[in-house]
Amino acid sequence: MDKKKLNLWPYAIVASILFIVFACAMTIKIALDNPVQMDSSFLNTYREVDENINNILEKQKKFNALYHVEVLKNSISKGENSIKVKVVDKQNNPIDNAKIEVLITRPDSVKFDIKLTPISNSNGIYNFESFQIEKLGRWQILSKVSIGDLTTFTKQEVYATN
Repeated sequence: MDKKKLNLWPYAIVASILFIVFACAMTIKIALDNPVQMDSSFLNTYREVDENINNILEKQKKFNALYHVEVLKNSISKGENSIKVKVVDKQNNPIDNAKIEVLITRPDSVKFDIKLTPISNSNGIYNFESFQIEKLGRWQILSKVSIGDLTTFTKQEVYATN
């Protein structure tokens, strides 16, 4: 008597289809558990940056040819902190009419974003309101400085310690 050979192809095809369905479901679950965070490197929405990137970079190049911006903060610690931003022209003359926006953020989440506004300025040094840091680790200080129609952006990495 001849035994009929067992054909494994139908089982392999069904198993492959089930695996693909399972992989798709897991991909969707992971994507829902970890939502995309908005990139705020230019302190604007992604769409606005994407549409105007050439104009932004041109203005930034002109600004950097005329002025110098420095965030006077190399570290932050858990608890209360404050920062200063120095704006001078290339001849080191202070600029007191700059419009400055500062954002303290974690690079992986917008959940901890802290927007700061200047409270005073003298001799090109802008003092900002104090802020609280409750989470240790990597942070970014993003700033947008405008003088007239020229604008520049800076990003400084800092680490919050005890």
